[in-house]
Amino acid sequence: GTTTTTIGNDQASATDPQFGRHESYAYYQACTQRQRNKGLFLADQLTPAQQAGRLSAAHTRQNKNANRHGYECPEERDYYPYWHPSPWRDIAVLTSDMSRCAYYQQESQNVKGKGSCSAPQHNNPNDCTANSGTWSESSWNTDPPQCLPAPWGRDNHLGNAADGAMANYNWTIPNTPSDKCVFRLRYNISTFWNTDPPQCLPAPWGRDNHLGNAADGAMANYNWTIPNTPSDKCVFRLRYNISTFWNTDPPQ
Repeated sequence: GTTTTTIGNDQASATDPQFGRHESYAYYQACTQRQRNKGLFLADQLTPAQQAGRLSAAHTRQNKNANRHGYECPEERDYYPYWHPSPWRDIAVLTSDMSRCAYYQQESQNVKGKGSCSAPQHNNPNDCTANSGTWSESSWNTDPPQCLPAPWGRDNHLGNAADGAMANYNWTIPNTPSDKCVFRLRYNISTFWNTDPPQCLPAPWGRDNHLGNAADGAMANYNWTIPNTPSDKCVFRLRYNISTFWNTDPPQ
């Protein structure tokens, strides 16, 4: 391509050499016509009323308004492994949960056929054949993607790994002759604190709505051993949520 202008959503733009593109126009049209996967978690991004009007695979929790970026399919972009055919071939999966490697490799389109309907609005074989469509499946018939441990990095920080070098993966380019290739690097990060659960202890007695001395006359307190977590930027937060009641006999 020779321009940074977003490619138009029409056949003429799809064949205009000034526009660079990764996916095909036909691929995107199938995405916008195909019913989205209604089993996906939506959080509060799509209300029931919005769901009724947002039915295609171009609508996802992360892309509820079906904003277009070239001819990529938002549902395929946001979820892996995807359940319909994709133009992408999988190279490697880097994960912190190695127990999922077998699943990633078995579900990759490299080895598993992914299906689509001749009537593109249907997203499963039952609905497809029930509406006179033909369901077909295809795979790349190649090796499964390599699955390796993801290098450690700070949460939500795409940068240096634990060894001080940039997170990386060494890939040997395969002998697949072509003069039109695109390399895509995608990430999907789910983070958690990989630490011990918090200690849970009885709260010291104190008068209702009085943050002060406990029953022994000393200030209410908790002895905490500061963990060995090197950092020169730390904040300590003390929060409280008090629900009080009169611990006496009920009134007559």
